[in-house]
Amino acid sequence: MLSGKGGLGKSLIAQQLTTSVALGRPFLGMDVEPSRAIYITCEDDREEVWRRQVAINRTHDCSMHDLDGRLYLATLSGETDTAVAKYDAGLKLVRTERWHQIEAFAREAETRFIVFDNVTDAMAGDMNDVHQVAQFVNLWTGLAADLNGAVLLLHHPNKGNDDWLGSVAWHNKVRSRLLLKEGDREEDPDLRKLINPKANYGPQGGEKLIRWHEGAFVLDSEIPEDRRADLAATARANADNAAFLACLRELTKQKRAVSERPSSTYAPRVFSDMPESKAIGRKRLEAAMDRLFRVGAIGRGELWRTDQRKTVFGLQETGQ
Repeated sequence: MLSGKGGLGKSLIAQQLTTSVALGRPFLGMDVEPSRAIYITCEDDREEVWRRQVAINRTHDCSMHDLDGRLYLATLSGETDTAVAKYDAGLKLVRTERWHQIEAFAREAETRFIVFDNVTDAMAGDMNDVHQVAQFVNLWTGLAADLNGAVLLLHHPNKGNDDWLGSVAWHNKVRSRLLLKEGDREEDPDLRKLINPKANYGPQGGEKLIRWHEGAFVLDSEIPEDRRADLAATARANADNAAFLACLRELTKQKRAVSERPSSTYAPRVFSDMPESKAIGRKRLEAAMDRLFRVGAIGRGELWRTDQRKTVFGLQETGQ
């Protein structure tokens, strides 16, 4: 099972791993056993899956042709019948038509690695019920054994930011777990930590620092130190720019004008107290404002007219 907060890149990581298995090439420095592989997502549409695959291919210096007959990508985004298992009145697991479709294809294509993203779409049951969860995981375990392969299930954390949503059986029944966590989100938004809290067939507790780079994840250590510093600075600047614009949009929506000039409505000062600024502070907001002015993303202009027909001027997005 691979879990982690939404937006960190679990789906991208899973698609990268599936590609590495299909190619028989290392995954973030770890050797894999090559086999045909299937990646099934219920979250992303065809265009997004394809866009990610193009970026992943760049990291491997391969083409789509190299993956032909080796990697199978399927999206169930927008479908209503994504569940592979449901439960009868006696809470006994019942395989669905979707399960039979996936199982039949896996056997026909002779795949040995399957990824399903994610379990909330796959399981039509109570994820807090230890017995239902155990049956669900055992269903996949049986298929993995029959294929002499492996299955990776993606899962979300709960509201309390525990590693997974639901019963402790999610941890107990899977043979290994991977956890994707953010690094120093404020200083380096592109940095992640990939951790293995459980590994029945190897050492556990390991951690790899990885970085989102040009649409895919790479080992942070593979990027030269000076280049890592540049990337971290760029990532932080982009995040600060986004925070500045989020604040500006919120106040514009509220019809509260702010200015680029030192005053009671000085944008960086006003924004620094807003939750949208993510507490990056006045100095970084000032630097973001300067960058956004330089690239023409913001400017001073007419915002709206009051009921007394007075024109209000202030900072606004330019649309560039």
